[in-house]
Amino acid sequence: MPTIEFDQKFQVLCEQMIEIAFEFVDFNKKEVDTIYVFGSLEGNIIAYELIYRINGKLTEVHKLNVASKKKYDLSDARVISLLREGGKSLKEVRELFLQAKREVPTLLKMAYFPKTGKFNDDISYDLHYTNHKEWTAGDIFNQWVVELKKSDNQENMPNQDKGWFSKLFQS
Repeated sequence: MPTIEFDQKFQVLCEQMIEIAFEFVDFNKKEVDTIYVFGSLEGNIIAYELIYRINGKLTEVHKLNVASKKKYDLSDARVISLLREGGKSLKEVRELFLQAKREVPTLLKMAYFPKTGKFNDDISYDLHYTNHKEWTAGDIFNQWVVELKKSDNQENMPNQDKGWFSKLFQS
């Protein structure tokens, strides 16, 4: 697969994962400062997790209605659907990399800033938990959340890059 075609398909899948998370909060640019998406593709495991920064506060999905003035449907069925849809996109990422005969990333950390349309990502190919007896994808996600809480801003992510992906959300 030509590099340009691969890059375009990968862009679409990353955009899809962000859009799934943004749609969950009804595309609320007014209150949503940042959407953090975590995708794990390590071993045979696929895990899609997310957390939001709403009105300046880092907020887990099940606590959205505490941080936001807007009220969301946080029913189990809706949250499960959110995670399932994100997982489907991650599965497509894995399939894309395999089809292109490229090394599959083990971890994707993405941050989207709705108010500016900027995007950051951190892609890893290292093992993070499958080489540990007790660690899970959830443990790695929780570590990232702790880092985000400690920083109380986006310092642990690269500066709001104007790279290729940020252009996706500026149209």
